[in-house]
This record gives sequence, C-alpha cells and structure tokens, in this order.
Amino acid sequence: MCGFAGVITAPGGVPVSEPVLSAMQHSLSSRGPDGSGRFRQGPVALVHRRLAIRDSVGGEQPLVSGDGSCVLVYNGELYNDSQLREELAALGYRFRTKCDSETVLAAWMAWGPQFASRLDGMFALAIYDFRTRQLVLLRDRFGLKPLYFARLSRGIAFASSLPALRLHPGLGIAPDWASLSHYLTSFRLTLGSRTLFQGISQLQPATMLIRSEDAAGGEPREELQRYWEYPTDIDHSLDYEAAEHLLQDRLTSAVGRQLVSDRPVGMLLSGGVDSGTIAAIAREQSAGIRASCSGAGDLDPGGELDSARQCAAATGLEYDEVRLNAADYYDTWQWLLERGGTPLSTPSDVMLHQLARRLKGSVAVALSGEGADELLCGYAVQHQSPADYAVLRGSAGQPDSRRLQAICVAGQVTPQAGPAEFYLAMNSLVPLSGKPLLLRPDVWQAADEDHSLRQWYSSWFPSAEAGDYAAQHDRLLHRVNLEGQLNRLDTATMAAGLEVRAPFTDHQLVEAMFRVPRQFRIQVAPEAPAEGLTAAELHRRGLLHEKRLLRSLAAKLLPSSLAHRPKASFPTPVQQWLGTTWARRVRTALLSSPFARAVFNPQAIDELTAAPVRAGMWLWPLINLARWGDDLWWPRRDWLPAPHISVSQQTTVAPAAD
Repeated sequence: MCGFAGVITAPGGVPVSEPVLSAMQHSLSSRGPDGSGRFRQGPVALVHRRLAIRDSVGGEQPLVSGDGSCVLVYNGELYNDSQLREELAALGYRFRTKCDSETVLAAWMAWGPQFASRLDGMFALAIYDFRTRQLVLLRDRFGLKPLYFARLSRGIAFASSLPALRLHPGLGIAPDWASLSHYLTSFRLTLGSRTLFQGISQLQPATMLIRSEDAAGGEPREELQRYWEYPTDIDHSLDYEAAEHLLQDRLTSAVGRQLVSDRPVGMLLSGGVDSGTIAAIAREQSAGIRASCSGAGDLDPGGELDSARQCAAATGLEYDEVRLNAADYYDTWQWLLERGGTPLSTPSDVMLHQLARRLKGSVAVALSGEGADELLCGYAVQHQSPADYAVLRGSAGQPDSRRLQAICVAGQVTPQAGPAEFYLAMNSLVPLSGKPLLLRPDVWQAADEDHSLRQWYSSWFPSAEAGDYAAQHDRLLHRVNLEGQLNRLDTATMAAGLEVRAPFTDHQLVEAMFRVPRQFRIQVAPEAPAEGLTAAELHRRGLLHEKRLLRSLAAKLLPSSLAHRPKASFPTPVQQWLGTTWARRVRTALLSSPFARAVFNPQAIDELTAAPVRAGMWLWPLINLARWGDDLWWPRRDWLPAPHISVSQQTTVAPAAD
C-alpha cells in the first residue's frame, strides 16, 4: 500500500509551493515507509510514499509512461495483474517492471475510461494525461482505499488522507455539520461524498472523476462516472447446496488472489467465523501464515481470545495475541485521533491498530474478515428488519397488533414511516429525534435539521413498495456499513504501515452472493412460533439463522464450536470503561472542551456525563468529536455557524487522575 497527494493548477493559478508539497508528502509517511517520489511538470505536482509489496526495485512512483504523456500515482493492489498484462502485451505493450502500477497506467492508455471496469482489486489512483489535459481520479468498488479531493479557486487538490489534503493553504475549511450529525447517528465519517470538512469531498466507491482543464483558462469540465453497480437479478435456479459451493468457489479464488505478495502474509484473527473461514482457506494455499488477535487486559468479552487460539490451532497458523489495559487503550485512542485528523469510527479501531503494529514486525500484508457480515446477513436484527417493515406497511397480511406495537416502540417510528426513516431507526446510535436535544439550536439548523441526511438515505429507496425494501435495504446496508468498516480498517492498519486485504470484498464474490436467494443467507428458524415476532425478539430467542451459507461452509473447515459461534468482532470493554475507569476523565474532557461547549447542548452533556453507565456508547462519538474539534478548530471562530455561539462563560473542571 501507499499514499499519495497532488495538486493540478489551472491556467492562471499559482502552483503549489515546495514546502507545502513536502509537508503533504511527509504527512503520508506511515502509509509508505519504504520510499518516496515526487513529480512536477507544467500544471501537475504529485508526491508519493511507498509501502513495497511487489517489485521493490521497479515500483517507484510517480510513474511516468514511456512516451512521457501520462503520469500515475497509485495506492492499491491489482488482483488480475497477470491477466491484464497478457491482454496489454497482445496489444503491443512492453512492460519495464513487475509492479501492478505499470499495468494500471498501461490500461488507461490502451482503453481510456473503460479501463476502470477491467481492474480487479483494491485501489485509489490519480492519472494526469498531458495529451488531453485530463485528470482521472478512480476508487475501487467498495472503498477499500481512500481518496479525497478539494476544488480550489484555480485547480484541484487530492490526497490519500484528510490530514495531507488539509495542509493545502487554499482550503478555507470548517466542519460539515450534516456529516457531523451523521457521525452521531452512524459512527460513519462521511455522508455520500461529503466529509466532516466543508470543501473536502471523498470520491465515492466505484466512481471515476474525469476533470478536463480548459487550455484557455475557462471553467474545467468535470464528469463523474459509476463503473459498477450491485446486481439486481436473483438466480432462483440455485438450490442451497449449489449456493454453498458457489460461495466456497468464489471465496477460495478471492483468498488465493489476495495471498499474492513478495513479502510475508499474516492474518487478523478475531476468533469469529468470518476470519476463521478465511484462515482455513488461506492455510490450504500457503504455509507460514502468522495470525494475531487482540484482547483487553484480563478481560475477554465473548471469549474472543480463546476462540482465536482454537482457530489458530485448528488451521495450523502461527499465533500470538495483543492485550491492552484501560490506560494503554486510552493512550492509543488519543494518539490515533491526533494522527488521523478525524474521530474514530468504532472502539475496535484501537485494537486493530495494535494488532497491525504486532504483525508489522513479521509480515507486510495481512488478511481480514471485514465484509462478511454485510454480504452474508451477519447483522441479525438489521438484516431481518425488512420483515418488520412489511408488517409496518401492511403488506404482510393482517398484522398482529402486539407485533405492530412492538416494532413501532423498538424503532421509535409510526406505522406511516417511510423506508429511509425505518432504515435509520433500525441502524442508528443517536436517533434523529434526539438530535435537537443534543445539539445547540444553531448547530442543528446548520446541519439542515438532518434534511440532507434523510434525503441521501431516501435516494437508496427509489421504490417505497415493501416488496422491494429487502433488496434495497441490503444494498444500502452493504454500502454504508462496509465503507465504514473499511475506512477504520485502512486508517488503523496504515497508521502502523501494514497492508490489509479483505477477501469478502472481492467484487466477483459480492456479485455472486447478491444473486443468491436471500433466505439462503438469513432465515427464521423452522421452530419459531407461528405468530409473528419482531426481528429483535427472534434474535433474543435464538431463532434467527444468520450467515447460513458461511456457517455451512465453515462447518466443513473448522470445529463446530467456531463455525456456529455468535458474532463478536474484536469486542472491547470500552462501554464498561466509559462508565467506570474513564468516567471522571470523560466528564472532564467534555465539560472543559471548547468545541463541545460550542456544539452540544450543555444540559445534555451534563446529564450524559453525570450518568455514564446509562449514557453508554453515546459518550463514544461525543468524546471523539470533542478531541477532534479542540485539536483542529480551536481557538479559531470562523467555523462557528451563524449566529455565533457565545463561549464567554467557560466551565473549569479540575483534571482527574485515573
């Protein structure tokens, strides 16, 4: 993996200075500890940091084409490199290196914009074509690798990380209040193309941006193209056994392609069925794989470490583990906040980073189980909720009044709720109804009272008919949840300089599983009572069979206790620590934070910090946002929404020792 940044200056603009370019490059050091490169020509300025995985000698970037007409910066791994090289060689291309970055650049020169759909892998890249004065930004289908950009007054800047991009002096940046509100709802750091920073966008997954500069200095022309979409056709000819074989075939192929590396490969082993299945398949194809799992001190919520040890023993992987106590966890959490320049997505970010640091000592690449839950219906209540929505909409026959009432109470919705409203109710931390109480009135207004948030989610439900809801729901859950999981995976592991690959995000596997009948992925147990139960009640009673296909496959590869182990992905006692060990520290941090006082309702903060056990995980995004805001925005005031919030009366709280 690598990191890159660049600035394209439009005619009449001032080129980016060398000190700024150097600072952007330096901020990407952890993403590329093995080398660096720089390119300047005409309007183009590019920097690159390299983590060498293949062809350590010939893979330097930025990469310039043989005729000098195109230049590339690239972060990723191409899994069909050999196949594309054969096609390009047949067209007359002669390769100088064994690095897949050369394949990518040759593909652009041979096929133009159509090259995007031919690439199979995880990647983010930028190409500047001097022949046409075009900049091409491209991101992989599910967003495994990040890419951010900002339009300047005379040009455009882009980078693999937000901290690198924010170093450009042409960006007058303030918080994006709608995205901040979305983070409170979902832990997600983006809202569509919006980020937590006004003026900075993310290139969305499966999207290509082509920007053509006008030689005469006129307005540039930009075109956004999606080059991949979720399949919508279901293969009803498949029976369960055939679907299981299809999963095994596609997953085995994905693991095999992602094991390719000139350096040792490891495994992030969580003890669950997702990483365990990958470990079993990987061990059949490669020897010497080292696995690692993380836990919290003497605590092991859900028996994660025990299960990981069993899995390593069953699959023959070398194994070790990382344990963090509350103090070590807190220090790493704060370090990641400072280094990453954004709030953390989930409490497991810290565990992932420590795992990456441990593995980095012996491997350069690691496989992970991210993506299985989103693909194969691992979120039992959320994936079963379309059945609840059918009851709500009256399309499941005459509803049981008690079930209808239970659905409305659990989701805090009315029977008239639309599909987006119901989805948000089933997938939110802080419900939309709680935002006006949590945020100050002017911040709530600046966030458009979540209108843009609702609008974005509504765009995923072009049809409000309940019969279409399950498929639309699954596509949205896969898109939003997976992007969040992959963002945290990339941020946490690249901070340690480790490349992580996720076989469950192989797009051929995803396409195959989205065509499998849904009941093969999740189904209510045959012994469930005839009367309707809500998704939550079915799950509580153990009557939801989630990830059916994966568990069937895993039962052939792993001990039964692991194949049928309940979901528990890198569990941490963070919620417990927030209410006990860290309680005074959290209260101090929130009450003394200038950003928190400016953004959140003081009464709400006081009530939440006074009862941390009851507040639970609500405190996690609040403390993340407070630290992020204090580091980046204070003591400036120009980011405050109008009318300006008074901060004259400050609360002073004595520091607390843990």
